[in-house]
Amino acid sequence: MSIKDYLAAGGFLSNPTNVPPRYRAELMKLTATFVDSELAGAAGFADIINLGPGIKERIAAARIALEKTDHADKVLTKPGLAPGK
Repeated sequence: MSIKDYLAAGGFLSNPTNVPPRYRAELMKLTATFVDSELAGAAGFADIINLGPGIKERIAAARIALEKTDHADKVLTKPGLAPGK
């Protein structure tokens, strides 16, 4: 059964290592773009954490930076999904 027919019949891709090479290449590009975006966003917020007018605003900026790096880490540590693997 082709992957197209499998998906049309309601199947789903549960493991990125079991997909066609072209699909996996596109998935890896998308994954790398997402990780790069999250880390860039975290770096942007990290620079302004101490510019917040009060402690609550500083905590909010720090939390955003933490969440963005956490998102990137989750993608990079998922088996079979990290770019370059």
